[in-house]
Amino acid sequence: METALEVKGMHCKGCEMTISKALMKTPGVKKARVDYASERAFVEHDESLGIADVVSVIEEAGYEAGPAPANAGRKRFLGIF
Repeated sequence: METALEVKGMHCKGCEMTISKALMKTPGVKKARVDYASERAFVEHDESLGIADVVSVIEEAGYEAGPAPANAGRKRFLGIF
């Protein structure tokens, strides 16, 4: 399952890495994508790991986290190259 979270307190790519590393060390997390610019984290994890568990990992890393608003899914941007 994938959980989308809103993450507050990130200021740079280093913050992204800190959160990503903490999440990837967590048993049950398969993949983590974190973006400081959008203040979002997308975490693919086992069903045995709940949203509260994922939020706790991020908070233990020093950031605020919670479920992302319903419209916070990945957006696709079309451009002319």
